[in-house]
Amino acid sequence: MRTTVIRPPRGLTRRGFLIATAGAAAAGAGLAVGYRPLRAYYDGPVGNVAGAVPVGDWVHIAADGTVTVLTTVVEMGQGSQSAIAQIVAEELDLRWDQVRVQMTPLSRRYSYRGFATEGSSAIRESFDTMRRTGAAARALMVRVAARRWAVDESSCTTEAGRVLHAVSGRSFGYGELAEAAAAVGPPQDPPIKARRQWTIIGQSVPRLDTASKCDGSAVFGSDVQLPKLVHVAILQPPCFGQRLQRVEAGPADRVPGVRKVVSGKDFVAVAADTYWAASQGLAALRPQWSARAAGASDTATLTLRLREAVDASAATSAPTTPERSGEVERSALAFRGAARVVERTYEVPLLAQAPLEPLGATAEVTADGAVLHVSTQDLGGMRSAVAEALGLRRAQVEIRCPFVGGGFGRRLGTEYGVQAALISREVGLPVKVLWSREEEMRHGAYRPAAACRLRAGISMAGELVALEAHLAVLGDRKRAAVFANLPYAISATLVTCVPVATDIPLGAWRSVDASQNCYFLEAFLDEVAAEIAVNPFDLRLRLLRHDRRATRVLETVAREAGWGSPVGAGTGRGISFLKGFGSLVAQVCEVAVKPDREVALTRVVSAVDCGTAINPASIRAQFEGGAVFALSAATRGQITVQNGAVVEGNFDSYPLLTIAETPDIETHVLETDSAPVGGIGEAPVPGIAPALVNAIAAATGTRIRSLPFTRSGFRLGPSRS
Repeated sequence: MRTTVIRPPRGLTRRGFLIATAGAAAAGAGLAVGYRPLRAYYDGPVGNVAGAVPVGDWVHIAADGTVTVLTTVVEMGQGSQSAIAQIVAEELDLRWDQVRVQMTPLSRRYSYRGFATEGSSAIRESFDTMRRTGAAARALMVRVAARRWAVDESSCTTEAGRVLHAVSGRSFGYGELAEAAAAVGPPQDPPIKARRQWTIIGQSVPRLDTASKCDGSAVFGSDVQLPKLVHVAILQPPCFGQRLQRVEAGPADRVPGVRKVVSGKDFVAVAADTYWAASQGLAALRPQWSARAAGASDTATLTLRLREAVDASAATSAPTTPERSGEVERSALAFRGAARVVERTYEVPLLAQAPLEPLGATAEVTADGAVLHVSTQDLGGMRSAVAEALGLRRAQVEIRCPFVGGGFGRRLGTEYGVQAALISREVGLPVKVLWSREEEMRHGAYRPAAACRLRAGISMAGELVALEAHLAVLGDRKRAAVFANLPYAISATLVTCVPVATDIPLGAWRSVDASQNCYFLEAFLDEVAAEIAVNPFDLRLRLLRHDRRATRVLETVAREAGWGSPVGAGTGRGISFLKGFGSLVAQVCEVAVKPDREVALTRVVSAVDCGTAINPASIRAQFEGGAVFALSAATRGQITVQNGAVVEGNFDSYPLLTIAETPDIETHVLETDSAPVGGIGEAPVPGIAPALVNAIAAATGTRIRSLPFTRSGFRLGPSRS
């Protein structure tokens, strides 16, 4: 046997190999090893599309008819950029293979929704604007073509990126009309397609970013390369609130490849020729930090304070706002008339977002300003923070956002970009700062821990007539979402929320406050159902009887999950409902529990009505990922703080669901023509935890009132034997 050794070109990376071989495979070659640089994540100068004509601010058309849609929406795996392009393509009458998408620059002309992507707002805030954008561009194409033919515009139609004149058989491609269209003023009120005319919206077209993410050519924040780039490893204090006192640079300077040790008030960093050299230099340092603050946060202490705050809140019953003070009297009256009262307390821990791509940024700071290549959810916030840190005007800071390897709320922060900018200024060269996994896990902006005391008043007829929710949440915000917009018809409700001070950095976590409050409410409803001997599905159906759209979602998930059909010993199903982010979601979780409390997650079924489903395949993908994300948290997820320091540092101590543990996941997408477009990114997460604990209760009789379920002695096993 002859063995041929193929030596890769110098500098070839695994990703470069994937790019080259994927291209060869597409051409029919058996194997080719080559190399080409990673393509840029924007085409041409920022704000422009190379070789294309801008027809308005948002649509650029090339001579070959390719249309690039500009967007302010950050792509972090949720598919929103493709959905934006899909909306424009529909109104512009394009084939899907004619469409591209690109981020806009930071400019007021593009700021109809701002430059932050959060809270499932991207499509909700863009749908109408982008429809009008596509319709206006289509109207311009028709106007220019009709003038050239000297015919009435009403005699022209559009199809597959062309303007057609059926009477004469003539046609123009959009690329032939773009230059002239760019000089014509946009129509004031372009006609929008009727829903029955849609051919792209509502279809599961392939996402525009899928191919590049499969062949390795997609550029994420950690992939950016610049000439003379220096790599940086960074270390931050072990405890919250500590500051750097001093560090001796000598040990790092002796590591080959190290360029410089840079220190800030709350970090020390090493810049080197490679990330390996930088991390080795960092490991050689022995920084001295300020003393830990007296009374630094500790999980056990914070848990006790949350419980005390809940007790105090329940005793005083102050409503969330003064305007709702009448709720106190109505609630008290309803409870006085109740035949019995059900009362329970629930708790959730701190959680980390744990995005797959750790935080970091590539920055180049010069005398003229700063350019940052950074995976961020908030371009405007990042620019403002960097400008302030450097003493620059915002106009002197340029933010370029490549693909984001997971956000979940963590990348709404700005500290990692500010660090990169400060270090670049100190080093005098472009730098790429990359946090280690331990830095990312131990210096997060965590989902707040919370506790909730719930009380239900039950009438003689077994009706739920009063509900009180007394919340205590770490931080300085009152977080009462879900309860504030309660979907259920309950005659008397009262919600209170007490912030509990802490030095722990807190932030948004996927689905934000709903991640806590939906668990509290939906787990409690099952306990109320048990108290009044009503099926949990029937209780929710009764409480949603005023909302036909909601009952359809609930009935769909019950039917598809086989609710009410027999299950084996140790098997249970749990149900939940959420009205949030403009969407309605019902979910059923099915589990099989062994006598030793090993839990197999066998099935998750979801039904969602988001008004209009732009891309059903993307919606299903979000619900699959959301289920894994939420189950990871509900089963084992918790951030533990001891004396002001986070204990967990990597996925060995903060584990995610493995493939073997992942259940079958199915999603049923419903639509309501008359409803506004709802959000999808956040919506799959909140209902999973209550559906899970309700399923375990159905299987074992044990109620889980504190997450994760390991606190109650359960452990996760394979999803099937």
